[in-house]
Amino acid sequence: MIEAYFDGAAWPNPGGRGGFGALIKIDGRLVWEGYGYIGQGAQISNNVAEYAGAIVVMRQLIQRKITKATIYGDSNMVCRQMNGKGHSFNKQALYYPYYLLARKYRARLPEIHFEWIPP
Repeated sequence: MIEAYFDGAAWPNPGGRGGFGALIKIDGRLVWEGYGYIGQGAQISNNVAEYAGAIVVMRQLIQRKITKATIYGDSNMVCRQMNGKGHSFNKQALYYPYYLLARKYRARLPEIHFEWIPP
């Protein structure tokens, strides 16, 4: 069983400093963890940070040739959008470029599922 987790935050939101954390477990054993600072300023928001975490997880799954996994996150928006549930968005939103990149990675992982963990 392969599980991955991601999270992201920005403070203040929007326009503050942002970062993310992520990890991957196989059969309950931690095989990868990562985190990153995505910057600060007007282009940073919680949604940007959440997407940065989801992207790094998908990138790691692809690099490891893992095609079947459950990815958990507390961003209902990211989980719904990555599962193709038609969550509405604004193309002018700060996270939109991250959404487009995430969608490209998601297309390479047809057997993964995003699962929302309520905060």
